[in-house]
Amino acid sequence: MFEQYNEIFLKKETLFKSQGRMYSLTFNNKIIGTIEESIESTKDMGNQLLKLITLYNVAGIKLNILDQKGNLIGTIIKEKGFYKDVKLLSKEEKHVATIKPTVKVKHQK
Repeated sequence: MFEQYNEIFLKKETLFKSQGRMYSLTFNNKIIGTIEESIESTKDMGNQLLKLITLYNVAGIKLNILDQKGNLIGTIIKEKGFYKDVKLLSKEEKHVATIKPTVKVKHQK
């Protein structure tokens, strides 16, 4: 997707909570792409309810990765629920990578 870049920065761009999430991807202070929450993900009633009761981490999300021309080059998906994997898919919906959550439990002495 962005193989030619050795360092990419992510900056949050969303202005209003009612909008979906939006981020810019930059390299050397130049925008090389964006990540935008899909309309389906933003409008999903289950996600809206979870966010209303401040369970943001439990809500599902689908983010579209776009190049600087606005063409879809990939997707990031997390299903609803606690400790769900985050999957990165190519434009063709082929699995590229998975981010697995870790749970750390602190024991009281």
